[in-house]
Amino acid sequence: MRNNKGQLAPFFIIVIAILIMAIMVTANIGKVGLHRVRTANASDSAALAGASTMANGLSQIMGMSTEMFYEYVVIQAVLASCRLSYDAAWTLYWSFLAAQYFSLKVAEKVGGDTCDSAEDTAAQFAFMNSGINENKPRNPGESYDDWRKRRGDFGQWMKDKKYKDKIDNIHEYSWEESEGAINKVSVEIHRPGGYGLTPIIVPGIVCGSIMWVGCVCHAPLPFIAGIADCSNDNDPITVKVTRTEPDKDLGLWRMRYGSISSRAVAAPYDGNVRPEPLGGREYDSKLIETE
Repeated sequence: MRNNKGQLAPFFIIVIAILIMAIMVTANIGKVGLHRVRTANASDSAALAGASTMANGLSQIMGMSTEMFYEYVVIQAVLASCRLSYDAAWTLYWSFLAAQYFSLKVAEKVGGDTCDSAEDTAAQFAFMNSGINENKPRNPGESYDDWRKRRGDFGQWMKDKKYKDKIDNIHEYSWEESEGAINKVSVEIHRPGGYGLTPIIVPGIVCGSIMWVGCVCHAPLPFIAGIADCSNDNDPITVKVTRTEPDKDLGLWRMRYGSISSRAVAAPYDGNVRPEPLGGREYDSKLIETE
């Protein structure tokens, strides 16, 4: 009882154990927070990139509408001048209607392709910004320079554009860690399926000259002079990024990360598909919701 040597050893052992546990907990909480930031950045950038793609496509449709309007002005001026023969004037009129209708269908296809491109762009940005840190082991006999130049599995997967593939509307990439644990990033995207376009129908006249009769005019007749409206043009694109981490055995306990998800919504806005002389404007994009 009189010998006091070694009495602090149990105390320091307990303190060191508590410190080690606190450091491990802090490190793992920090890792969870880091994954939360990464998934948030991935979903925000993906949604905004998708909305920007949609805005560019809608602005392209506005440009096509403007071209259709100017074509109408030119054709109407020609037909009203009565410088064509009667048969040639009617041929020009029906050819013009067919061409404008074809332009309208092309604009609808551009809208559908734009929505598909928006999803592909959003998926690409989501995976590139989700912090996938897959190991790239060296192959037997591979030099350092060859290893450095060679793409990893994720890099090759992105180059092959496999991020476009999806099952049940979910794009997914998974990889295995050195100890065999499986990591996974899932991207779920909801966007418009396309855009419904309403043509501008305006009256016009067809004038043609007939021998011995002179100029004969038919009015009013329907002309397609552009695009009046676009349904769903302000519909958003929604991106949800989920990162699933495997359980980690830290020696003292099993750290359960589970799944960490972030969601963002963005949309094109402040634009119009009407011809530019009639108030058409290019679209912009904005982030409207994050969680």
